[in-house]
Amino acid sequence: MTGEAAQVVRRLGLWEEMVKREQPVKHGVKVFGTSGVGSWYVPVSGRDKDWNLSPSTTWQVRRSDFDTMMLKEAETRGATVMRGTARKPLLSDDGAVRGVTVRWPDGKSEDIETQVVIDCSGSRQPFSRTNVPPVRNILVTMTNRSPSFRK
Repeated sequence: MTGEAAQVVRRLGLWEEMVKREQPVKHGVKVFGTSGVGSWYVPVSGRDKDWNLSPSTTWQVRRSDFDTMMLKEAETRGATVMRGTARKPLLSDDGAVRGVTVRWPDGKSEDIETQVVIDCSGSRQPFSRTNVPPVRNILVTMTNRSPSFRK
């Protein structure tokens, strides 16, 4: 997890939950070049309110555990979870994503238009191989200014 992502986790008040789950703390990462010979260290950084970088820490997370924690937190904060699969993005004339087509477990499809689409599902899904920003398993939308979380 990046330093920026860790700051979001902290702002959400989930620091104690991360400690409770015994997620290993990271201070940086050693990066190896493509040949495997050269390497360098990248420290974890965060930004303050003025956008200045400062040393920080983050966590090494098991995605299945972390994603479940975040989904439960979203539900706790009022999100509605609806099971379905995002099939394709809905694009505006300028190419911006304006929503997705979702296939529900009963096989029916529905177009969902929204102001914001956030892909939270990782890189091994169909849209990751397109030039369109991916939208897949967990979809966060903002419609009528109230959040809706779909999984």
